[in-house]
Amino acid sequence: MIDRGNKKWAGFMLFEHRTALRELYIEQQQEEEKEMDEHAYEEFDRLLIRALEERREVEMTYYKDGRKNRTRGHIVSLNKQQRTIHLQEEQGKLLTLSSRYIITFDFA
Repeated sequence: MIDRGNKKWAGFMLFEHRTALRELYIEQQQEEEKEMDEHAYEEFDRLLIRALEERREVEMTYYKDGRKNRTRGHIVSLNKQQRTIHLQEEQGKLLTLSSRYIITFDFA
């Protein structure tokens, strides 16, 4: 006899219970976003400008919808007033990121 684990109990759960459990799981997977201090922003801006001027490939980790994401590409432009970065990813997709959501930044 093969044990089906939790599958055998799925029929006894109401739709609302399954939905609530799914939402709870998603919420638990999300991480709290951390912000950089002013000194870290200055260092970060200096590295961004260097990457833009030298047209160097960069690798970033950033928050999106409470999850960490990683990407690689070239910085196309910077907007210091809005603190946004336009990044041309390796796949050709243009990505706009707010610098406050970036966790790590390094030259590739």
